[in-house]
Amino acid sequence: MSSTPALTAGASPPAASRSRRRPLRTFAIVFAVLVVAGGAVNLASLAFRQSQTRSFTYPAVARLDVDVDSGAVDVVAGSGGGDGTKIDGAKIDGAKITVRRTLTWSFGKPSTEQRVIGDRLVLRSDCGAAVTLGMGCSGRYRVTVPAGTAVVAHSAAGGVTVTGTRGEIQASSSAGAVRVHDVTGRLTLSSSAGGLSGTGLGSTHVEARSSAGGVELSFDHPPSSVEARSSAGGVRVHLSRTPETYRVDADSSAGSTTVDVATDPASPRSVVARSSAGAVHVDYRR
Repeated sequence: MSSTPALTAGASPPAASRSRRRPLRTFAIVFAVLVVAGGAVNLASLAFRQSQTRSFTYPAVARLDVDVDSGAVDVVAGSGGGDGTKIDGAKIDGAKITVRRTLTWSFGKPSTEQRVIGDRLVLRSDCGAAVTLGMGCSGRYRVTVPAGTAVVAHSAAGGVTVTGTRGEIQASSSAGAVRVHDVTGRLTLSSSAGGLSGTGLGSTHVEARSSAGGVELSFDHPPSSVEARSSAGGVRVHLSRTPETYRVDADSSAGSTTVDVATDPASPRSVVARSSAGAVHVDYRR
């Protein structure tokens, strides 16, 4: 009867055992190198971190068009310049748009564009490949406009906020929240990864869609048409308590649905509130 000989002191482990350990040792070495390299890049980006803030003034135009690939956009209505660039078809003299731009970077300064094209003021910020290195880079804009200015604002990685305007608003983010407050123009809000919020709304037509985040809209005045949808988040629509009735289409594929407003299938006012994964509420603003 044969037996497996025991290893003598000082003998090497079998070749099969050594071969199994090599991939683990190689993985550990590669992992350690990546951790050290990543830390070095972050330290270098911190050491070379720079920031630049500048302010600009432009004559009032009909539309503001802002698009940044990394950073926040904040648009507010100014106290001067009346209710936009025109009142009853007459141009407002002296109305201005002010832009406060803050750029932050380590290895590559963002490229920017600022110019008036026809009746639009175009603002752009692009970090390019620098956005993925170390602590990245960003371009943040705070823009003060006459209240009647139409606003188109987008951030690929950052929040968008619009406050106090009376013109049409198209606000979107690919990765961030979108918030509007005290606005009355037609609203189109969207986010691929972030919540949507509207408060103090006087807008008659509102469309709000989020692919990954909640939607909440609160109205100070009765709207004509509301469409609020989320693929992954709750939907809440709070209407002003007035005698108006609404055609309500509310549903959730994975959550509760509550409708607590006066409804009428023949009403000219409509509310669509739907979620694929979250509760849906349509009620009166408290």
